[in-house]
Amino acid sequence: MDQPLFRFQPEALDALAMKSRAEYGQATPYSHAVFDDFLPQGVIDAICAELPPIAPQPQADMSATTAAERGKTATVDPDFFGPHTTNLLFQLNSSVMLNFLQKLTGIDYLIADTRLDGGGYHLTRRGGRLAVHTDFSHHRTFKLRRRLNIILYLNKNWQEDYGGHLELWDQKLTAPQRRILPIANRCVIFNTDRNSPHGQPDPLNCPPERGRQSLALYYYDNPLEQVETVGTNYMKRPSEQNPLKRFARKLLHV
Repeated sequence: MDQPLFRFQPEALDALAMKSRAEYGQATPYSHAVFDDFLPQGVIDAICAELPPIAPQPQADMSATTAAERGKTATVDPDFFGPHTTNLLFQLNSSVMLNFLQKLTGIDYLIADTRLDGGGYHLTRRGGRLAVHTDFSHHRTFKLRRRLNIILYLNKNWQEDYGGHLELWDQKLTAPQRRILPIANRCVIFNTDRNSPHGQPDPLNCPPERGRQSLALYYYDNPLEQVETVGTNYMKRPSEQNPLKRFARKLLHV
């Protein structure tokens, strides 16, 4: 472990939050930010070096996922993560990161999830996809309200024609308003609620020995009022909808 363990510097994160918070709040189709070179290059190199080779089939410690998440697997097993990745996950759940996120987004009283429920390491293999969806609204154990997503991509030398773009869609699912290539050391932060459709809906076109790899973390709050709990809602793009239903929607302007 030649690379020393990384720590976020509060002053640098404060400056980044101040610089980016107006743009974050005004972003379309909903509040989000994309930060390239989020970590020092040596840190991202060390984390990528800890990733195991991509097997043709899911490993025993990787959870299988639904048809809407075809070819995608995930794990939060502590034994899967090397020391640099473990340290980074700790840093991303630290008070320093929470303070940064609150200043960036304007969302107060954020709570980290050290259990990484639904998060952790995500891998999508060639041909895999993640349908456009809105996220589950509450932590499944603690019932806290989900507010923010962080995705840190780990794909070095990733080519545009490999695909795997994260797509941010408008509420009516008219079209993706932003497509984000999952290159290494690119960090995406976005508000998540019933009005934030997103996904990776087109099949991945990378070489068979490659895959779309990321770390995902979610942040919560504990609202005073009771908020309805809803699950992940998978949605159909216009090209995936029944033509008669599409025609009816156009006639009704919905």
